[in-house]
Amino acid sequence: MQKQQLNAIVAAVAAAVNAKANAKIEAAVVAHVANPGTLKAFKTLAGITSKKLTKAVLETCLQAKPVNARRKFASEWRGFVNAMIAEGQYTRKQIMGAALAEFEALKESAVGTYLCDCKNEKYYVKSCGLDKLAVLDKETKVLSFAK
Repeated sequence: MQKQQLNAIVAAVAAAVNAKANAKIEAAVVAHVANPGTLKAFKTLAGITSKKLTKAVLETCLQAKPVNARRKFASEWRGFVNAMIAEGQYTRKQIMGAALAEFEALKESAVGTYLCDCKNEKYYVKSCGLDKLAVLDKETKVLSFAK
């Protein structure tokens, strides 16, 4: 979850109750976002009654979803790889080397699979989310997007 989004939720919840409960509510929102539960569980966790907090504010807290760290990481390294392919001057080996150097937690097999999927007509849209198919120049072995 974005910090701004979390801060907006905390501010909305805090505005609905007295100032003494702010720290407890903030902790409840953070805990709830990390491990979503029911409306009743959230109220219990925050130690507040339904009279002090509107249902709309609680529903907002329940709908808030945390940012999936794996997806964020994947979008970062895939964007990096896509940018290199778009330049049209790097071989598969160069792209893999650069991506693995840039992202320490990245596995070689993940990049290899992604590069294969980018060149496959069946997977480039579904797996890679690309508009254009990546093609390999047979002479220079350079990967680029189809024109």
